[in-house]
Amino acid sequence: MPSAILKGNYQFLLTNGGLVNATDNVTVRDARDDRTVAGILGGGLKYHVSPRWGIRLDARVSLSKNTASTVVDAAPNVTLGLLPAGRLVLNTDPTLQFSNNCRTP
Repeated sequence: MPSAILKGNYQFLLTNGGLVNATDNVTVRDARDDRTVAGILGGGLKYHVSPRWGIRLDARVSLSKNTASTVVDAAPNVTLGLLPAGRLVLNTDPTLQFSNNCRTP
């Protein structure tokens, strides 16, 4: 199945001089079924306007179950124990918190 692996690292200093260093590994992959049932229904009409001219209308519809499924696996890795300890809280929705201390709630 197709997949993509994304790796990112970010570092920044907190206002108290503490360093935040984090690495994120994210895998995005396709997890659809190998097989699915599909069908096509259709029909048409013909209308003869004259012996040499006419109108034709055709319609088709494809029937199948949407089996597409995307799976995201994330593995964050934060370097803890950097001094001085600190955290940064952003009052967004949802709230974001960055910390270099395992005791930060």
